[in-house]
Amino acid sequence: MRSTKFSLASLLCLASLLLHADAGGSGDKCAASKSYSCPYLTDICQEVVFVNDCLKCDGYLSTDEQDSICFDRKLLNGKDNPHAGYLWRDVIGIIVWFIAAGVATACGVGGGGIYVPLGILLLNFAPKPSSGLSQSSIFGASLGGLLLNLRNKHPFATKVSNNSTESVPSNDQEDDENTKYYTRPIIDFDMALFLAPMEMAGAVLG
Repeated sequence: MRSTKFSLASLLCLASLLLHADAGGSGDKCAASKSYSCPYLTDICQEVVFVNDCLKCDGYLSTDEQDSICFDRKLLNGKDNPHAGYLWRDVIGIIVWFIAAGVATACGVGGGGIYVPLGILLLNFAPKPSSGLSQSSIFGASLGGLLLNLRNKHPFATKVSNNSTESVPSNDQEDDENTKYYTRPIIDFDMALFLAPMEMAGAVLG
């Protein structure tokens, strides 16, 4: 499990380095006076307006370092984005996103800590859209996991015989008039009913 998480983190870092190699020199990235043209404010003021953070440019939250422009990120679109290279980001992002979703679902960790950095570093989304994309991805992965595990039984059953109980493997059951076996679903629905309301309340407040 630990090696799987390390491999996923390494893959994420490698993809981010490869896709950001064309973003310009390190001097441009670290310049304190770096500014980006904002199409939204430019349309309002009828002149080119620059901002130091594209989060201040309503509707154009993504940043293109090469052309120093704020733009509205479009997925799987090679025309409306500043460069056709963003289409390759999306193709690679789909593959990495698929692997991340599989690992997150298998580990039962949700994947929010994986999807948000993927959206920011790999797909070049702003933090807020990346968070929304992460929530929708978590919902889809959770729904898929629920459908897969809904009818599965717990690997252990409770054996009751002669007023004694013990836990035995579900496939190790011997028919006996004095022995009964009680199985339960692999999902603990009582725990889900206990945790889900507070989890949703915390998510709303957050």
